[in-house]
Amino acid sequence: MFEKVLDLYDSLPLQTNEVIYTLVQSACAQLCNDRAKRIGKQMIDNLPQNLKDSDKVMNSMIFMLIKFGNVHEAEKRFNQMKHKTIFSYGAMMKGYNHNEMFEKVLDLYEEMSLVPDETIYTIIFNTCSHLSNDRALQIGKKLLNSMNKKFYNNDIIITSAIQMLMNFNLVNDAEYLFRKAKSKSVFTYHAMINGYSQMNQLDKCLELFNEMKSFHIIPNEVLLVSIIGVCAKTGIYSISQSIVDELSSDLKSSRTIQNTLISMWGKTGLVEKSEEIFQAMNDPDVVGYNSMINAYGLNGMGIEALNLYRTMPSDLRNEVSHICVLNACSHSGLLNESRVIFDNIPDKTGKIVTVMVDCFSRLYMFDEAETLIQDYEKTNPPLSAMYTALLSGARNSRNSIVSDRIFKRMQHLFGDEKDTLIAGSILLSNTYSSIGDRQRSEDVRLNRIKQMGNNVTVGLAWTTVNNKLIVRLC
Repeated sequence: MFEKVLDLYDSLPLQTNEVIYTLVQSACAQLCNDRAKRIGKQMIDNLPQNLKDSDKVMNSMIFMLIKFGNVHEAEKRFNQMKHKTIFSYGAMMKGYNHNEMFEKVLDLYEEMSLVPDETIYTIIFNTCSHLSNDRALQIGKKLLNSMNKKFYNNDIIITSAIQMLMNFNLVNDAEYLFRKAKSKSVFTYHAMINGYSQMNQLDKCLELFNEMKSFHIIPNEVLLVSIIGVCAKTGIYSISQSIVDELSSDLKSSRTIQNTLISMWGKTGLVEKSEEIFQAMNDPDVVGYNSMINAYGLNGMGIEALNLYRTMPSDLRNEVSHICVLNACSHSGLLNESRVIFDNIPDKTGKIVTVMVDCFSRLYMFDEAETLIQDYEKTNPPLSAMYTALLSGARNSRNSIVSDRIFKRMQHLFGDEKDTLIAGSILLSNTYSSIGDRQRSEDVRLNRIKQMGNNVTVGLAWTTVNNKLIVRLC
């Protein structure tokens, strides 16, 4: 449709006016191809004098430029505007967001003296969600607390605010806002369910899902994908099957739903159901292949995962494909097969190397694992996940010498990664405990509490009682 806009523009014999400039520049911003960039540049170069003060033209021009990646030129045009409206700020903020320049969005917001509208509220809340730092938390909460009550009827704003609060783990605030919202849509429920799922409050996810249905709010495909993901986390057949039974035939034929169901049944331990869905698919996409390979790997079926990876069209394979099959080989002890795959991967990303380190570590091949890490670090910064995988293998083999050495290395490299060091100290303490050295195990634990507090994440397990999901602390 946008190409047709440009076709029509090229055929126009008349001098363009404000409406045409705005429409064509918006089409160029959406297309972002060579033709759009050429026409967009022509329009800027030939901009009539009488349109240089048009807010609509300048706003669409700014957004077009920033979508083209020409941030400097967009900022220049924005700064030249004599009268900046709320729409001007919105256009610039949207552009910054598009280019993932989130701090600049907040800079611009803080210099703005205008009263925020719906667009600004939504942009700022979404930006704060992306940043998730102290500054974003402060700005986001202040904006929310000062928000005009009339916006509590605005589903878009409330949804973006809930997403922000959930990203900051402010569950009570998100729940309060959700209950206070005067109108709720499927998007509002989805924001809450996603937030609960991130914090493994799976029982609340299912309660909200049932509440939504009781209010005759029809779940869309995106929300159903999230709920299926929740079912996968529980690993409980009855809950998973109950959701599947609610899916219409149209939804069951959705490629996205099918791929998610493959993953769910794999995590539930019913690989045959994953296979049934996968084999019924015409021309599976990369997500389908990856989901099925991962399902095999999670259930110790390394050979099946390897065979499917080999039959997968090579042009479909991506980083996730390599990680899934290497994980499957690692969990099944298929060392030679994983080496062949690893050696033939052209772009060995940090995540891929981490999986191979894990494979060596599971087989107690610590020299090979450390050599792989050293080779990676010749051209890349260290990754804590590699060392955690190595330390986990050392714990499993009760090798206190390797465990102590690796943990000291982690303390040196990742001093600012509190969660990494907490996990590492637990693994080291467990290693000493496994060889009967209770004193050193206790020393590591007490030292961790002294330096980083006693904030250890509690393990969770799920079961059902009278068809209700119940959480157990582990």
